[in-house]
Amino acid sequence: MKIGVVPTIREVYKDQYEFSIDLRLYSLLRKVYDNCSFKVLSNKEKINFDLLCLSGGNDIYNKTTRSVIRKKLDNYYYKEAKRKKIPILGICHGAQFIAHAEGCKVEYKKQNIKPHKIYSKKINYLNTKVNSYHNLIIKSLSSKCEPIANDKNYNIECFKVRKSKILGIIWHPERYKNFKKIDIKLIRKFL
Repeated sequence: MKIGVVPTIREVYKDQYEFSIDLRLYSLLRKVYDNCSFKVLSNKEKINFDLLCLSGGNDIYNKTTRSVIRKKLDNYYYKEAKRKKIPILGICHGAQFIAHAEGCKVEYKKQNIKPHKIYSKKINYLNTKVNSYHNLIIKSLSSKCEPIANDKNYNIECFKVRKSKILGIIWHPERYKNFKKIDIKLIRKFL
């Protein structure tokens, strides 16, 4: 399996940008999928992968050059993968991007920058504690999406796009020292 990953974009010096992917994300995806390889999606090109991963990092509403570059890559690859029915995994920023693209309500809120408990009526093993490093929350979903888990304030923590293999996870499963079996199981179940 070949996995295309849209990276975080960082400004390292004035007008100099780096494309960055946490190596733990690769390690997590290797736990989920045997024999996978990766393609960093740093410019618009023909799709040549079996799964799209929209990684964490950047801000979907920010107008900085780095966020604008990221948004163009996210838009291009999301539309193309969706059109070709290629499974899509969005983590943190990626989940926020998917939610926004599907007409959900995403807003700033500085309450989710620490570990907290999530709840799921559909999947018992998701009633657990997760890490969070984001200032945007998914307040509500459009009719195109289906909730999987939420926090105590009913903000969406995990969702899927109906009639597709598109999953959004707002926490960072790749940032645990030892990957959680529930995260691996969740990704396998929906993708």
